[in-house]
Amino acid sequence: MVLCARTQLGTINHTLLSVEALKKRGIPLLGIAFVGDEMADSQETIAAFSGAKILGRLPRLVPLTPDALAAAFSAAFDLADFAPKRAGT
Repeated sequence: MVLCARTQLGTINHTLLSVEALKKRGIPLLGIAFVGDEMADSQETIAAFSGAKILGRLPRLVPLTPDALAAAFSAAFDLADFAPKRAGT
């Protein structure tokens, strides 16, 4: 599971509650992908308290087009982080 979290006010509480809910239900979390403007303090706080891997941050895209999204995703994330790890690898 990849948890997508916005970078606006309230994201620390919402994201940490979501991570806790996933853990309680035994749902494996590959990491957190942020969406929105850079909020380094919030992202670092979430990483520290959740223990989850931060996968990256997708910025706001204006205009939002398929090409702009593909380019931004390639620049912000490592595709390998989105594949679950298999036993023995």
